[in-house]
Amino acid sequence: AVLPRKRWASALCIPLALNRIKWRRQQPPARIRRSSSQVPLEKHLWEAGNSYVLLELPVRGGNHTVKLKRYEQGRSGRAAVLVLHDGPGLPSRYLEPLAARLCAGRLCFMYDQLGCGVSATDPTLEEEDGIRPAVADLCDVLSFLRGLGQDEIHVLAHGYGGTLIMEALVRDRLWSDPDSTLPKLKSICLMGVASSTARADAEARSLMEACVTDIGDSDAAKSFWYRHVCALKPQPQCLAEAYKSSFGQRWGPLRGWDWKLESPDGTLVGRWALRGKGAIPDWSLTRAEVEDLYTQDEAGLPPIFCLRGQHDFVTKNCLDAWRGVADARGMASGFFTEHELGGCGHHAHLEAPDSVAATLRLWLLDVEDGGLFRSDVPKPPPEQCAVTAHCRPLWREEARRALADWASQMCWESARQAPDRPGAWRSVGQGLPHRDAFAPSRTARRLAEWAWELPAEESCATAKSGMFEDPPGALADAARLALAVLGDEEPCPVLAIVCLEAVAGKSRSFRIVGAAADPKTKDGERVCEEVVREVKSRFA
Repeated sequence: AVLPRKRWASALCIPLALNRIKWRRQQPPARIRRSSSQVPLEKHLWEAGNSYVLLELPVRGGNHTVKLKRYEQGRSGRAAVLVLHDGPGLPSRYLEPLAARLCAGRLCFMYDQLGCGVSATDPTLEEEDGIRPAVADLCDVLSFLRGLGQDEIHVLAHGYGGTLIMEALVRDRLWSDPDSTLPKLKSICLMGVASSTARADAEARSLMEACVTDIGDSDAAKSFWYRHVCALKPQPQCLAEAYKSSFGQRWGPLRGWDWKLESPDGTLVGRWALRGKGAIPDWSLTRAEVEDLYTQDEAGLPPIFCLRGQHDFVTKNCLDAWRGVADARGMASGFFTEHELGGCGHHAHLEAPDSVAATLRLWLLDVEDGGLFRSDVPKPPPEQCAVTAHCRPLWREEARRALADWASQMCWESARQAPDRPGAWRSVGQGLPHRDAFAPSRTARRLAEWAWELPAEESCATAKSGMFEDPPGALADAARLALAVLGDEEPCPVLAIVCLEAVAGKSRSFRIVGAAADPKTKDGERVCEEVVREVKSRFA
């Protein structure tokens, strides 16, 4: 039957209206909808790194020019940092967020290797065989910095950049000459730096086999990237731009994977293989070479800090040569430190930017201020020691309760500001053996677990005191101490906690292992750094 026009229109409108109501009910509340004006998840990782001064310096006899980025924030009173990027030919653009975090209170320099990024040159420049030209460019940059008045410098090297500085240090022995015109090396930090490219390739193939076993052939290459290189989704813009403007062939798995068909026994099979021969395929340094250098030269050599992500394709086996420093000087000397960042891959500075920056800043302060915390020095007058008058030790329960509460508060604050934090989500469905996200509370929660080994006491003093100068009872020979920084108001709120651990073989000597601030404390990160610096200057 044909309905009259009015009735037909009404009958049609009823189901459409019901569908519209049902559609509206399925929509999320307006407060959690994603709008077009919402800040990208990775924005705060890279946007702050765009502010720098660009300098030019000639290299290779003046035939080419390298561009040097100069970062500065506030007053620069400490040794500068020179950042060396991965590659070869992978521009330093992806390291700009880290440089922006390290330049507070000190200058930070970073240059693009010749042929890539802002140092891109004419197309006639051919891909180089070996690292000798790049090492020569590094020496030119260091000499240029000496001309700018930088007599002392820290070097922070990522991946391939570490091969350049270690080649210059160990093989060329540029800092063993007392008449060297290069700046003095205060320290070297190696981030994801392998001592052998062949070993790194072998470890990468083993990790790829694990990816194939877990999720199959089709998505193994993508899974390898998210597992062992960078797990951020979406990829930070700084990283994408760096790979887009890279030059030449990179080393290790950074050069990519190709699917190849082979028939070793007459049966055609496919497998993932590293693309090409890779840059510097035969480069390596041995543990004996490093040990020999640090054994012969007692003075003038820098301490070395090895930092790597837990899931970096540069595995622990790839760091063997760097441990030669500890063989020569001993672990207790402070000349060699090895640290692993939980849950991170090769680009840990993008996956956990705050944690990496804080770890590096504490390392730089540790080197500059002596490295050890000693409680067996004479007690100064109260008016000369602000730390003593505003600090006291904490027992186990009080320290754990404060750190756990701060971690929870920071976790909730992070959840409320989800659009402003990095999207470090890792998909379990893709076979990725990582935790879901990095929260700002990770450091405080790690220290809360660390506090389980603190001395226990049923009652704790709440007033400011000089207890740290003369620790009572269980604190006298404690292997761990937690030092509370107290505010001026009554009843003496705890603003921050500095965690200390005894150094093996040295009586009543402690090393600072971490610090956390109350989320309600204004400029908590700055407060922690100032307290650490003052504690070291007082007792070191």
